[in-house]
Amino acid sequence: MSGPYNLTFGAWLRSVDDVQPFETMIGTRIPGLVIADRSVTLWEIELGGHILDPDGRHLRCVPMAPWSEQAAVVAQDALVDQLRRR
Repeated sequence: MSGPYNLTFGAWLRSVDDVQPFETMIGTRIPGLVIADRSVTLWEIELGGHILDPDGRHLRCVPMAPWSEQAAVVAQDALVDQLRRR
């Protein structure tokens, strides 16, 4: 990365209303973390689940099964623990 920041983080949330609570939760769990900027992209899920050819053209869809709420919580906790250890 170039510039003053040393971490880029991406998260898929259910709505724009979930951004602030998510940032608050991450900031609470990782003391010293400063969220300097954010950008929001809507309907990102439409970009997932596609098989592309070498030229980037759509070949077919792959069904995407969303994970359970509990699986998301476990994955989020594992990520936060990993970031804390650094």
